[in-house]
Amino acid sequence: MKKIISLFLTLVTVFSLCACSLGKVKTTDMGKYQEYLATAEYAEEYMPSVEECGNYSSAVATKKKSGFLFVTYTVGLFLSYNEEEYCRQKEEILANRVFFQADDEDLESDCSASVDGYKLRLVRQEYHYATYKMGLLIGVNDAKQKICYLYYYDFDLDVLDNLYTFVKTYFTMP
Repeated sequence: MKKIISLFLTLVTVFSLCACSLGKVKTTDMGKYQEYLATAEYAEEYMPSVEECGNYSSAVATKKKSGFLFVTYTVGLFLSYNEEEYCRQKEEILANRVFFQADDEDLESDCSASVDGYKLRLVRQEYHYATYKMGLLIGVNDAKQKICYLYYYDFDLDVLDNLYTFVKTYFTMP
């Protein structure tokens, strides 16, 4: 009986790991970006449109579906700019977006992290669900003049206490 249980647990673990790694996709075709937005509930509402992103020099869109029973959907948009346009886009983000601060009492998740050169911050806005279930992260990379927008949706998520680990696990980073 112990062997059967052990075999069952091993199969479930292997299947779960395979399911977690399936669904990773990235493209430089911005026509596909709109399709990616449709894969995660409410992503079209929170992620920027291509037109809102200014005059970028290159772009990569990503999507990922992770999990088997408890699924996390993520969409990423990674944009490169020349120096002048990067400064303009960064200024616009800082002027038009409000970000959570670590001491916000109504926040039930981690709100900032540094991942792969991006300084990521969680956007403070009215979401359909609590911020640990869905949210928009915006990251800037001053050294490479890049900006990323990362959206996540996981209705079953109960806590988001380590943003770095969450991003590394659930997003496809180009």
